[in-house]
Amino acid sequence: MIELMGSSFFAVRGGMYFLVTAAHVFQGRDLRRAYGVNINRKWGMLNGMPFITCLVNDLAIAPLNEAWFRRAGVDRLKAVPLDDLETEYSSIGRWVTVGYPKSKNGLNPRLNQTDIHTHGTSFTDRLEKPTAKTHFANPVGFRFDKNKVIDTKMKSANPPSFSGTSGGPVYEILELVDFDGFSRWKCRLEGVFIGWHKREKEALAARVQPLKAMMDEVVDYMGKKSV
Repeated sequence: MIELMGSSFFAVRGGMYFLVTAAHVFQGRDLRRAYGVNINRKWGMLNGMPFITCLVNDLAIAPLNEAWFRRAGVDRLKAVPLDDLETEYSSIGRWVTVGYPKSKNGLNPRLNQTDIHTHGTSFTDRLEKPTAKTHFANPVGFRFDKNKVIDTKMKSANPPSFSGTSGGPVYEILELVDFDGFSRWKCRLEGVFIGWHKREKEALAARVQPLKAMMDEVVDYMGKKSV
């Protein structure tokens, strides 16, 4: 049986590529089953990969080497750059999370059919100290009221369930206006989506700082190992 577990994304820091997701995505899973990640309609297998988890922040990362990409048949991918670089871009006060909600994705192994779609949900209110009680430390929150959702045409919309989007990225939208008045856009990782709390109307994410700290430990360890 094929089952959608959650979302993930690729990031690069210190010259090393990582697969990033939420730690709870793998909790309680039967390790005898086969697990994979969809990359441009190709599947990279995850069994036996060295995942590093932090339950305090509900984060999980796996360093990726060239051999893994070759086995998956992947010769290109888009990874979120996480090196600490200065930028002239400014925030426009908008954030967006991207993932694979179960209500928008279908897997039918019996008919050999897959219907895989990413879906983005944007937020306008960032909460430095969300009120919802959660299982992980120091979350960053975003106000989200399903009854007030609109689409890009400013019409009321019914968003998909957040089920399946845990582990996906949350981006902050940045803008740079050049001398001719034209806008350039880019995204900066704000955190890793963990879940939505219906009563408080808050979407919560793990912060990017502990994610970078985890990656730095791996990069430092691999650097010492190669000396």
